[in-house]
Amino acid sequence: KAAKTSKGLAHVACWEKEKRILIELAEKLDVVAVLEAREDFYKFCQYMDGAFFTKKKWHLKLIARYLGELAMGNIKMVLCSLPPRAGKSYITSLFHAWIIGKFPEDSSMRNSYAAELAEKFSYDIRAMIQKERYLKVFPDVKLKPDRAAVGDWAITSARDSSYFCAGVGGSILGKGARKVATLDDPLKGIQEALSENVLNGVWNWYMANHMSRLEGGCVELHVATRWSKRDPIGRITEGKEFKVERERPMSPVALPCRRSWSGAPPSQRR
Repeated sequence: KAAKTSKGLAHVACWEKEKRILIELAEKLDVVAVLEAREDFYKFCQYMDGAFFTKKKWHLKLIARYLGELAMGNIKMVLCSLPPRAGKSYITSLFHAWIIGKFPEDSSMRNSYAAELAEKFSYDIRAMIQKERYLKVFPDVKLKPDRAAVGDWAITSARDSSYFCAGVGGSILGKGARKVATLDDPLKGIQEALSENVLNGVWNWYMANHMSRLEGGCVELHVATRWSKRDPIGRITEGKEFKVERERPMSPVALPCRRSWSGAPPSQRR
């Protein structure tokens, strides 16, 4: 009995030691993941939602690479065209959350076709930066209690607004974006895209209001489902009504519609 008891205790002690080793290893791996997420935008996406950012969604990794370059100022404008439900708005929200943590003193803007949608995106980002997992990556990020309105809010280290938004046609006076200015789906759908008056109105608002909020070296991100060649992305790339300066190079990210999209990266298609 004594021998069996001694053997059993030894077995338990061995398991406890292995368990401690595994816990320490997991903690070390998490530390590495946190450090990578802080420096690499796609690693941040995987850390925040590994179940969503899988190898199957190769297009998100491609977009993340361009957005990482945009954040560093190596690219001045990214034009991202994707079909509905492809994850473009989600990765854009994560991008803004990452920007807020990485550049806590700067301000960013994200506008959309309606104030309700713009504020929904803002609400999502504000919720992201308060999650425990996010705070492991950026522990110093804290909302200012007196600057927490959904359409215009700030973290404690910001010089002014950290994030603000509006719907196309809305007012954004008195605010300036120093880091990233995003125009996310400026057209609601095909019906708006069929109206030349709506298309011109969106373009005029973009030029007069959206663009007037950019300060210093602020970069631009355009994200949209393309309903018309006359949308802002179309007019920018056409170059007739808006000429992109040579010192502000564009980096278009265009992916095929679902009808012709096999789901595999271009390098794997035949």
